[in-house]
Amino acid sequence: MTVFFTVLLTFLCCLVISSLIFMILLKKEIVDTPPNRLAHAAFIVLIGFSLFFAITVPSLVMYFAAITVNHFFGEYIIYGSLSDLYIFSVVVSILALVYMLILTAIVKGMTHVLTLPAWSAYILEFIFAWAAVYFSIQYVSNHIIENISIFQGGEILLSLFITFLFSGLDILFTNLDKITKEKLG
Repeated sequence: MTVFFTVLLTFLCCLVISSLIFMILLKKEIVDTPPNRLAHAAFIVLIGFSLFFAITVPSLVMYFAAITVNHFFGEYIIYGSLSDLYIFSVVVSILALVYMLILTAIVKGMTHVLTLPAWSAYILEFIFAWAAVYFSIQYVSNHIIENISIFQGGEILLSLFITFLFSGLDILFTNLDKITKEKLG
């Protein structure tokens, strides 16, 4: 299976999931009935593309992070082909996304209820994000995809590398958003 076929299959799965989400939103009357079929299809494609983007970007980052870890730190990750590694990164990113949504809600609730300072919230978010990525990598490599072998040090190294990347990107985009808001208003 090639990387292109995997990306195409992921996009089609996201479209199916988005159509189910749209039907649930219609049934619960959260959204109104679209005026025509083109608007109906456009809304489904919009939801599907958003899901696809939320899954593909982290999986590509994880894919390149795994290749980078192998290149710079040695052969921690052994894979049969690059498409196996990409499928592994897609599955890990989906599982980590689900874990992170739950854990981020817990952290936000804890910081709101306990009125924790911002630096402790960042530390808690980093720890929970690292745990989500680490346990996702461990579960997928041990139970779902057998073509990928990651040594114990490789799981820790890859999960730390990915968590630092995403934490840094989060801080960067948050600061860029603040700068943009200050310039505009």
